[in-house]
Amino acid sequence: MKTTGWLIYRKDDAVKNESFIRWFMEEANNQNITLLLILRENLEVGIHHNRFTASYQQKTIQIPTLAIVRTIEPQLNFILEQMGIQVYNSSEISRICNHKGLTHLYVQMLGIPMVDTIFTKTDCLTETPPHSFSFSCQRSCWQRGQAGTFPP
Repeated sequence: MKTTGWLIYRKDDAVKNESFIRWFMEEANNQNITLLLILRENLEVGIHHNRFTASYQQKTIQIPTLAIVRTIEPQLNFILEQMGIQVYNSSEISRICNHKGLTHLYVQMLGIPMVDTIFTKTDCLTETPPHSFSFSCQRSCWQRGQAGTFPP
């Protein structure tokens, strides 16, 4: 019996990654896994009558065995897990790894040498850099790689 799964992407990311998606789905098929490309914009998850539910394009959809979530949305991963779906990456891994600050803390806790780091809030930054050495200013969570550097 074939395993069924969802490969979840945001529409714009699916367009950019079309060849990877095609290859990934072919490889899954070789492993006896049928993957459906699910566009996040068309997937609705929630709670209805005290039960987790999912619909796609406003229609009830068959719940898969597994989901590969390629969006940065740990809450989605968590809801899918609560529906009994095996999710890659888990909501906990997604929550940690999509947050630069948490990732840094967890890696440091493993005893892996890390670059010196200061954690602060944006409104605590001053006009002049707080250190004489070059450093990077980044939002901690879910910004898809946007960053600034001092000195510019």
